[in-house]
Amino acid sequence: MGSGSISHAQVIKKTEEYRKDQVFAVSPVEEAYLDTIKALEKKAKKKSKEKKE
Repeated sequence: MGSGSISHAQVIKKTEEYRKDQVFAVSPVEEAYLDTIKALEKKAKKKSKEKKE
């Protein structure tokens, strides 16, 4: 192997570590999207209850 090169096994290990971290990380845009969905669900439930009464 040449200077500065890494083995295939090391690449696979680093890729797996990166993917594990990526699964748990939520970007600010994703967080805002999820908050919007939650707010819309609450609004829809409230309107649904108002129509039943």
